Amino acid sequence: MAGSSRVLLVDCPACARKTEYSPTNRWRPFCSERCKRIDLGALTILPGLIDMHVHLTSDPTLSGMQALSYPSSFWTVLGTAMAKRTIDAGFTTVRNVGAADYADLALKMAIERGAIPGPRIVPATYAIGATGGHCDSNELPANYVFDRPGIADGPDGVRQKVRELHRRGAEVIKYCATGGVFSIGTSVGAQQYTQAEMNALVDEAHMLGLKVAAHAHGTN
Repeated sequence: MAGSSRVLLVDCPACARKTEYSPTNRWRPFCSERCKRIDLGALTILPGLIDMHVHLTSDPTLSGMQALSYPSSFWTVLGTAMAKRTIDAGFTTVRNVGAADYADLALKMAIERGAIPGPRIVPATYAIGATGGHCDSNELPANYVFDRPGIADGPDGVRQKVRELHRRGAEVIKYCATGGVFSIGTSVGAQQYTQAEMNALVDEAHMLGLKVAAHAHGTN
């Protein structure tokens, strides 16, 4: 006892070490060895926010044909600025659901090494899409032949693509089930994968312990 007040041993709210506490005190004490109490007054501490749908390495003002004017490395550099803007806004975890050239994976690695500031990133790498669909590159003339790493067709094809992206570092699978606004030659809301293809894709992802996100504007 200390005077008329009881002195209790309680857990420090920061580190759980035992520390003395008198019920007459206004504040529960922090242990003096390791912890410091900061009085924020009327302010409230907000836990880190989570954004489940971001594209850190994209800029909607540079889509379509405009994007072809920039080298692939530009988008990773752009992502470093977007990552800092995101963490400064209070988002400590994001799910990046689609990036070319594995740029979201590069950002994740750089953030984890402390090279750049940014949130924890759950990368999808490439979004999977049907030939000619929302996740395909339909801007160039027909005679251009180029690599399209996210494109897969048929149940077996989408299963293989899920396995490939998982092997390369994807921690979530993103696919385009319908057409979208920012793609050429697609109808917004029109279904682009069959039910059998979607079932196979989701089944394969779940076998690998991955969750699946879908771009879907339609009602089917």
